Amino acid sequence: MQDPQSGFHCNLIWIGGSEQNKEFKIFIESCCVGSTFFSAPFPIPVHAIAALCAIVVGAVQFALPKGQVAHIWLGRVWVLLMVAVTLSSFLIFEIRLLGPFSHIHVLSVFTLGVLYKSIRAVRRGQISVHRKAMTWLYCLSLLLAGAFTLLPGRIMHQVLFGA
Repeated sequence: MQDPQSGFHCNLIWIGGSEQNKEFKIFIESCCVGSTFFSAPFPIPVHAIAALCAIVVGAVQFALPKGQVAHIWLGRVWVLLMVAVTLSSFLIFEIRLLGPFSHIHVLSVFTLGVLYKSIRAVRRGQISVHRKAMTWLYCLSLLLAGAFTLLPGRIMHQVLFGA
């Protein structure tokens, strides 16, 4: 199936099964075709997917033993996701408070600075600085900022709760 407005294409085949499977198929179709999420202007879907992935990877990071190879490599993935989230935010101008910019753009500059500070700290062996900076980034830049995307009138609110 293809959504004529967004051009997004999603092929799904339902081969019988329970009513739950049929409902899941309908849910997946509604997410793929004609959804607010995929019909949102670029880079909003990229930004949202990177942010959601960063939330999941960050949660795994908190659970992993610190300083081991898995933590280090997953941390690099998390940093790349955060850079993708922040850079894509500079292309989003839905809220305009000062010219084309908003408080989110200030948060993005802050996030890039703290990412740099945190990487520099861990390379210098300043683990407590690294831990605090990354924890604050996760809580402030992902969870708190993400919560604000759920306010009425925002695209993620429409995606999750309908118009």
